[in-house]
Amino acid sequence: MPTPTTLLPFQPATMSTAQLAAVSYLARYSGRTHTLYAFQQREWFA
Repeated sequence: MPTPTTLLPFQPATMSTAQLAAVSYLARYSGRTHTLYAFQQREWFA
C-alpha cells in the first residue's frame, strides 16, 4: 500500500529558476531517494 503524499499546488509563475530546476530534478526520483534529495535541497535553499 502506498504511503499518503501531500501535494502542494504547482505554481511555476511564482517560482524562481532555481526552484523550477529543483522541482524538475526531484521529479525523476521516488521513495527514499526522493525524500533524501528533497531534504538536502531544502537545507541548501535555506
